[in-house]
Amino acid sequence: MAPSLCFRTFILQFMLLVFSVLNTSLHASEPPLTLDYYASACPNLFEIVGGPYWDVPLGRKDSITASPELADANLPTANEGLATIISKFLYQGLSVTDMVALSGAHTIGMARCENVRARIYGGDFEATSGSNPLSQSYLSSLKSTCPPVRGVGDNNITAMDYVTPDLFDNSFYHLLLKGEGLLSSDQELYSSLLGIQTKQLVKQYAADPVAFFQQFSDSMVKLGNITNQDSFATGEVRKICRFVNT
Repeated sequence: MAPSLCFRTFILQFMLLVFSVLNTSLHASEPPLTLDYYASACPNLFEIVGGPYWDVPLGRKDSITASPELADANLPTANEGLATIISKFLYQGLSVTDMVALSGAHTIGMARCENVRARIYGGDFEATSGSNPLSQSYLSSLKSTCPPVRGVGDNNITAMDYVTPDLFDNSFYHLLLKGEGLLSSDQELYSSLLGIQTKQLVKQYAADPVAFFQQFSDSMVKLGNITNQDSFATGEVRKICRFVNT
């Protein structure tokens, strides 16, 4: 279920734009608002593209440090196996159910060629999708966007859900059922021999979008509650949300 760098960058840039506009008008108030305030805007962004809304628990302080290297080390990559992905989620206190539900965020956004090349040229896509003519047509389209040679077109992008690329829905799970998951780590949720539980959850969310939305909302709350324990002692209420106080 690895989030592509392009997708993460797009979301961060979009949210920073929204937050910057809010920051200009709202941080003039007293007392200043914590990053929690801006986190509460996240569900509204999902609603805009058809997704669910959830209440964001508040009361956290903002951290004074950050580590991109540590964040990347804890995020699943595009070609990791299911066992490794599960272990990374469990390490953060998230269950297998959380993992499958949160993976549904890949129903919207883009992935870079660099992250899908191994799947579309290594035979994995054909192995999971079979000889379905529609799947073969989709594969041909992917190959036209992503050249086989490493370093060529690495930053070319393609939608992670080609059916409804601009809508937050349960289409992602239908793609997995057809073996057409764009990222190898996504398709592992359904096709891995180790995925007894994950396969059943994929089927459930494909059949019941309400159940997916409910679990996604619950899992997003759990995800948002992952905190750095040091922040309780050394955290602060930022005057400008993007910068630590000076």
